[in-house]
Amino acid sequence: MKYRHAFLQLVSLLTLCLVGWAVYQAVQQPTIGAFWGYTSGVIYEVDSAHPSADLVQVGDRIIQGNDLAPAQFYKLSGLGPGDTVVVEIERNNQQESYSLSVTSPALRTVFERLIPILIGLTFWIVGNLVLAFSRQGLTPILFFLACQSAAISLSAGAISSYSPDWVKVLLHIGLIWAGAFGVNLHFVFPVKSVRGITKTAASIIVGAALTISLIFIVG
Repeated sequence: MKYRHAFLQLVSLLTLCLVGWAVYQAVQQPTIGAFWGYTSGVIYEVDSAHPSADLVQVGDRIIQGNDLAPAQFYKLSGLGPGDTVVVEIERNNQQESYSLSVTSPALRTVFERLIPILIGLTFWIVGNLVLAFSRQGLTPILFFLACQSAAISLSAGAISSYSPDWVKVLLHIGLIWAGAFGVNLHFVFPVKSVRGITKTAASIIVGAALTISLIFIVG
């Protein structure tokens, strides 16, 4: 019982650290005033208040930025406010190069980035409240773990496009275990299923989630 409580508290603490780190990443990630499809490079939104707003348009396609493909350039690695980048853009079947300013994100941009992280924080809070005020048993633990997994996947997903590659792995693992814990929760709540069937099914689900998680980690 003592070790289980310590383990759950450790999971809660690590999840909260991830949420906090995700907030930091979202707030400090710079911008060039344009937002584009991660792989397609097509610009779908332009910040009209950005200094480079007059140079790019919705529908432009970024060919490369600082000699990087759109997906790699998206992270703006090593760049910060005050820097400039050379972006090659395709517009009306013609390619042109522009020097765009790198700035801190606008307040609206920061808020949009934080929305999924705040939802994840809500899952974290609800999971901890249920665990703290419920009777001891499997049901509150499964609910808690499902909420923590949801918080992990939401926080990692919000910053996965401009964070280290392992964050994408964390996103997928969080989704996998949120589903696994959620299904197992339905075996015991609101009505318990047949014990033998429940135990077998739960073992299969956990085994499948563990196998898929290892595949993502190794991959």
